[in-house]
Amino acid sequence: GQAMSGIVNITTKEPSKRFGGSFKVYTGDYVSFNKVYENEKGDSPLNGFNPTHIYNVDGGIYGQIIPEKLSYFLNGRYIYFGGWYYGEKKYNPQNVSVRLDNDNFILSRDPKDGLGNGKFVPMNWNRKMYGQGKLIYNITPLIKLSYSYILDNVKYQDYDRSYKYNPDGNLNRFRIGNSHLLKMTHMLSDKSFYEIGASYFSKSYRQYVYEDVHDPRYIHPSVSANLPDKNFNTGGTNNQHFKRETITALLKADFTTQFTKAHLIKAGVEVRQHDIFFEDIKLQPATGGFDPAVDSPYMQTVVFPKGTIYHAEYRHKPQEFSAYLQDKMEFEDLIVNLGMRFDYFDADGSVLSDPTDPDILKPRNPQNIYHDENGDGIRNSEDLNFNGILDAGEDTNNNGMLDYFEPLVTLKERQAYWYKKVHPKVKISPRLGVSFPVTSKGVVHFSYGHFFQIPNFEYLYRNPHYQFEADAGNLGIIGNADLRPQQTISGEVGYKQELDNGIVVDVTGYFRDIRDLVGTRADVIALAGGDTYNKLVNSDFGYVKGVILSLRSPYGQRLNYTIDYTYQVADGTASDPNSAREAVAAGNQPEVLLVPLSWDQRHTLNATASYMLPTWGVSFIGNLGSGLPYTPRKGSDVSDLRDNSSLKPATWNVDMRFYKDFTISNLQLTFFLRVFNLFDHL
Repeated sequence: GQAMSGIVNITTKEPSKRFGGSFKVYTGDYVSFNKVYENEKGDSPLNGFNPTHIYNVDGGIYGQIIPEKLSYFLNGRYIYFGGWYYGEKKYNPQNVSVRLDNDNFILSRDPKDGLGNGKFVPMNWNRKMYGQGKLIYNITPLIKLSYSYILDNVKYQDYDRSYKYNPDGNLNRFRIGNSHLLKMTHMLSDKSFYEIGASYFSKSYRQYVYEDVHDPRYIHPSVSANLPDKNFNTGGTNNQHFKRETITALLKADFTTQFTKAHLIKAGVEVRQHDIFFEDIKLQPATGGFDPAVDSPYMQTVVFPKGTIYHAEYRHKPQEFSAYLQDKMEFEDLIVNLGMRFDYFDADGSVLSDPTDPDILKPRNPQNIYHDENGDGIRNSEDLNFNGILDAGEDTNNNGMLDYFEPLVTLKERQAYWYKKVHPKVKISPRLGVSFPVTSKGVVHFSYGHFFQIPNFEYLYRNPHYQFEADAGNLGIIGNADLRPQQTISGEVGYKQELDNGIVVDVTGYFRDIRDLVGTRADVIALAGGDTYNKLVNSDFGYVKGVILSLRSPYGQRLNYTIDYTYQVADGTASDPNSAREAVAAGNQPEVLLVPLSWDQRHTLNATASYMLPTWGVSFIGNLGSGLPYTPRKGSDVSDLRDNSSLKPATWNVDMRFYKDFTISNLQLTFFLRVFNLFDHL
């Protein structure tokens, strides 16, 4: 459930009865002698080796606290990756560039303070700290209780090309996750057991240049001028302060029983309660204009009130409930997996009662501005307008005009009817899997199922106050808490055969019919005055079909290898929910036919090879992929080009790992060497 493709379940290491542990450290660097990384002086930050550019330290211990009763496993890790995208500190954030009246460009008004030191600095670095602990308590020989805690603390930067020459103005990003997992397993008999689990997961994400929203180092947004004919900032800071927090509490129960010799029954229920907080602040200067010739680049920041275009905030508490029933039937020459899943989702959201009037603070439609009412019923001097002429309403009802005696609609009155709650969504998804032998070493397998996935919360609650920065034209996109779950109908059939020499060959054909994808193809909403905006709706779809051929060598030999080849066609109406809206905003017509999706890679070849002896080994992983589609730029002689109508070049890569083991007393030491992109291939 909760995915249209695959779910990865992670089972952490079980504590050992003996006391023990492990420790690992490694260092490394990103190295390349390709001239594409050189600057105009011929210098490159990647043509040397700095062993502290990547470093990792991790270790763990395990053992027992109470023999045969309480055991533990602890692990911690600190890892730093310096990154391979570099910026060059040509300018400081406070640098001010000035464009003169004759269109000449002064790169630095105050060179002593504005120009940087010219050093290379990584711009996609990350620092990660992980922690994990696990306790297992055997209440009785048949009842086991386990508790796990996982910490995920990451500080990093993403490469932003516009800050390449002013890297100190780029955003710093922070992600912290805490997971608590409690599970009890009870063996009722040698044929039946049940598990009860609870978890509490919290994850926060923040991004900003400086933590304090009123930090005096923030730069006026007008300073972010660009070099002539290039898209690089010569100064300024990214003035966004963004915060997102997600808390999920989960309770689940699963029951498994070998009901008869032929039937293995599984059933379960799960309840999830989410708590989502979102805040997006765009810092603004307290003063209005900025004169680059004389004004200070630093600004006194202002945080606008919530609900304005410069300060969006919301909190929602969506709920999920699911239940499943599965029967695995094993007969002499046939295995059948038959299952059914039920999903319930309450978005805890609202949509507009009148989509043609989205902004509650600035209503456009007359009925949301004033009450078009009766007057006092007497035509007298009070009914005269400012020109001394009888008012056009003549003291009558519903004249479509704002008369002097008609009160305005207050914000509190609009809040009572402006939004309406969305209804919960319910889905039922059947699943079927069948396999049966056709020879002593050959098996046919078949599966069919319906899979559903709740749209990203970002799509449900985007632009929660329905406000737009643009003043005219197509104003932007709003979210939609009433989105339906996205659906994939998936099916495959394959044949697996073991050859006489132990090699296993598998050929599988598959299809994915993907519906109700989030997009902006429909619901272009018109407002008073001719402006429009888009709402996210379930408007896109796609269809994927392919065949996989795989080859596996016999396991456990010195030389092991695998080869997988996939031919796939992935077509759809859009690769991104914003595609149709962006096409309209650019003056084009959105596609109304199937086009290759951005991940439509027709040919993919993956291969692994390893050679292992008792104390050393070497292994390789290689992949080759045909070119992915892209949309070429328009030319002066071309009026329109279809989305994804051309192909990028093919890609390939080889990674390598070598290791050598040493045994000293009761310690095992391992020396290893990892090389990613072994041939330095762009």
